[in-house]
Amino acid sequence: MIQREYLVNDYVLVGGKRFALNLNTYRNAHYHVLSDAKINFKNELLTTNPELLKLKFNKVKITYTIIPNDKRLFDTKNIESIVDKFFCDALVESGIIPDDNYNYVSYGAPEVSEIIKNKCKKILIKATFF
Repeated sequence: MIQREYLVNDYVLVGGKRFALNLNTYRNAHYHVLSDAKINFKNELLTTNPELLKLKFNKVKITYTIIPNDKRLFDTKNIESIVDKFFCDALVESGIIPDDNYNYVSYGAPEVSEIIKNKCKKILIKATFF
């Protein structure tokens, strides 16, 4: 068992523009933009965390903590769902876990931390690999 934490923004750059990692943006985006966003998320994740490429496990338990940057209210699942999709797909495509179905991935309850002034929301991904 190995525990790791990854801090990601609530957006990725696609064509020099911010692509918000939330369900509202995702459902309205063109499939080419979605593909580029997913690739850019994976590349940024692996560039900032190269040790991920050395991991090979059968299962992972993931907990997401959203770190808001202001007092506006938001739906946690709108953010978590897309970050989870991109994160799990990155794990599978990199060979870290065999698949991202329920046999290989489980979840802890999502959390929201205190506000930290920043340019965007941050998402702390806590992953326990088995």
